[in-house]
Amino acid sequence: ELGGLAYDSTNDALFVAGTPTSGDCIVRRIDIDEGETSPALTVATPVASGGGPYCYGLSFYEDNLFLPMTYAGEVWVYDELTANDLNPFGGMLSTPDLPAPHDTLQQVNSVAQVGGRRFFGYGHYFGGESPSSIVERSAGTWSIFQAGTNLWQPGDEVGIATGTVDGTALLFTFAGNSLFSFRLSDGALMAESETDQMYDVDVVTDDFGRIYIGSNEGLRIYDAQDLSLLKERTGLPTGRIAVDAESDGAMV
Repeated sequence: ELGGLAYDSTNDALFVAGTPTSGDCIVRRIDIDEGETSPALTVATPVASGGGPYCYGLSFYEDNLFLPMTYAGEVWVYDELTANDLNPFGGMLSTPDLPAPHDTLQQVNSVAQVGGRRFFGYGHYFGGESPSSIVERSAGTWSIFQAGTNLWQPGDEVGIATGTVDGTALLFTFAGNSLFSFRLSDGALMAESETDQMYDVDVVTDDFGRIYIGSNEGLRIYDAQDLSLLKERTGLPTGRIAVDAESDGAMV
């Protein structure tokens, strides 16, 4: 079962994560050299501390690979991504010091980062209370960055990605049937764009001012400045995406 895709833009490699036929989770790396791909290499087989053998989501930011071990309530952080045996030197995150239902990372499937600030979006629901806030960890402290009050409904899938527009760091969020951008310095809502209700959402940004949203409905690409729709291809389920972008186009 495919859990996540992420493109390592530093080392030109595609990472794939999922649930194998046996074991908890498997992470493979496909190195890319001038467009030629190497055979997939298994680089990690993390074992969850409990809660079921599932991993959903995979994100690459600032030379870190984030792997949510969703049902176990853990997010594993890998660096030194060229190694053939990845170790979570970046740590294993769990148990936010926050009120329920945000006191666990059990339903996280989307992670983003800017500098020392890390953000977690909830979206893989399997019973119980359904968190709908964006949780942040910065300098060892947990907080709620955006509760979604009056913006999206409790239980909506919350897909997130970070990016910069005109020098301003932003957090992009897809929840319910809308795309939002928040200024990271103060959490202010900067823009909103309504679209169709979508599920199994994966949100990725590039360095050229574009936002990519893959979902059960297809692929959509937005302008990061005003959240206007640039391109779409419906009817092509793309719940897990990775992006290798150039100024005049991208491989998705």
